[in-house]
Amino acid sequence: MEKNDVIERVRKILAKTENAGCTQAEAELAFQTASRIMAEHNLDMAEVEQKDEGSVSWVEEDAFETGRYTLEDNLAYGIVHRHFFVEAFFSFKWVNGKARKVLRFFGQPHNVETAKWAFNALLDAFDRLFREYRKTSGCPATDRRLFISGVANGFSEKMNDERRAMATERDLLQGKVSGSTALAVLDIAKQTNVAFQEAHKSFFKKDGSTKGRASSFAAVTGSRSSFEAGQAAGRNLNLNRAIGGSQQRKLEG
Repeated sequence: MEKNDVIERVRKILAKTENAGCTQAEAELAFQTASRIMAEHNLDMAEVEQKDEGSVSWVEEDAFETGRYTLEDNLAYGIVHRHFFVEAFFSFKWVNGKARKVLRFFGQPHNVETAKWAFNALLDAFDRLFREYRKTSGCPATDRRLFISGVANGFSEKMNDERRAMATERDLLQGKVSGSTALAVLDIAKQTNVAFQEAHKSFFKKDGSTKGRASSFAAVTGSRSSFEAGQAAGRNLNLNRAIGGSQQRKLEG
């Protein structure tokens, strides 16, 4: 198949989302199928998302009902923001007469859908990996935040390494100037940020900085070995395997 035909096929598969009327299982299978096809044809999401000028669409959707925004939530968002091209903001929804705080993702439709999966999958992985580590190491519960910080650090490093390798390989295979693919990826992130600022002007000051107070968290303490164990677990984490039935588990009800 021609490259453009493959990209169009992937776009059609990724359009099979829960918002489009598919079941959760169907949407997850579509995502996994699209990921396999992209890997077979050496494509990444940046290429899939590249469209003719003027045809890019933007959406924003509830990703996570947060209550108190934790360090773990912030670490997961930092990863999906960087690697899945989404911006985020807090909103509120009313359920049974009570206001609930919700984290909403903004971006191109496929990126938002992927980021929602990844965000919840990371939170599941943080919990699971720490339970496993504590069971084998006997570490105290107070090491949890340090271990999870290590997981986030290791997983982000892994994704950075994979992206650099992918970009270098694609530039060589397609005869592009070295760095061309990396610049295309950065352009997707810049487009998303510009569109987000345009859609939510009230969130920003004239200098482009955000209004309000940034989230702050207590200092992370614990054993250095827990952080290093988390790093190793993060570098071995396969996110696709973590995507499962708990998708958006904290948005239910």
